[in-house]
Amino acid sequence: MSHATAQSDPPTPPTRTSEALRKNLRFVNAQLDSLKNQWVAERSRLLGEKAALQDAANQLNAEVFDIKEQMRRVAEIGRDGDKQRIGVQEV
Repeated sequence: MSHATAQSDPPTPPTRTSEALRKNLRFVNAQLDSLKNQWVAERSRLLGEKAALQDAANQLNAEVFDIKEQMRRVAEIGRDGDKQRIGVQEV
């Protein structure tokens, strides 16, 4: 019988507590939106910095490669010169 009477009771009017909860929920949702916007901005900034750092690293790697190549050539020229001197001394 209690089930039958529960269905015929009018809906309970909203209370101050439920209104306060709704207000708190709206506040929390607004904070979450703000945090998301901050996160998106920070992510974009960091991605830009990452790209700049990758470009700088690529340039440095290219310079290191060029310097190593130049050092190899100088060492090769030095060896060729030593070989020529040895050939002259043997004659």
